[in-house]
Amino acid sequence: MLRKLLKLKEKDDESKRLGEQGHWNEDGYWVWASNLKAQKERGMENIEVELWGQEDLPYTAMFVGRWLLWPDESETRTGEPGYDAGAYYGVALTRRANIAVYVRHVNDGFAPALTTYGSFEEAEQEGVPADILAMAAAPISDGYVQKLDI
Repeated sequence: MLRKLLKLKEKDDESKRLGEQGHWNEDGYWVWASNLKAQKERGMENIEVELWGQEDLPYTAMFVGRWLLWPDESETRTGEPGYDAGAYYGVALTRRANIAVYVRHVNDGFAPALTTYGSFEEAEQEGVPADILAMAAAPISDGYVQKLDI
C-alpha cells in the first residue's frame, strides 16, 4: 500500500541530510520523489468528479488516486435492499491511501457526493453498500470481506 504522505509544519532537515528528493505541495505536505514514482506505477492520476454546490449548481472536484471501481450507471448499482435503485457508485484509492466513494443518481434524483474513509470497513459502517465495497476491494486484495447475514 502507498506510504501515507507525511504532513510537516516546516522543512524536514533529515530529508535534506539524507538527500531525499521531493517538494512541498500547496497543502503543506512534503511529497517524496520516490512516492511520486510509486503513485505513477500504481496508476495514480488526477480524478475529476462532478458535485453540486449551492442551489444545485454543478462544479468539478479533483483529487489524485486511481479508480478501483469506475462509476458506471449500469454496472455499479447495488443489489442490496434499502438503497436507492437509481444510485450508482465509484470507489477510488486516494494518494493518501484513503478510500473515496463517489455516489450519484442516474436521473439526478439527489446531489452527487464524494466521501472519504480510512478503510473499507469504515465505509461499510457508514452505510456504503457491502457489495459495492467487495467489488472495489477485489483488485487490490485489501482483505475486505463482505459479511453476509444469512
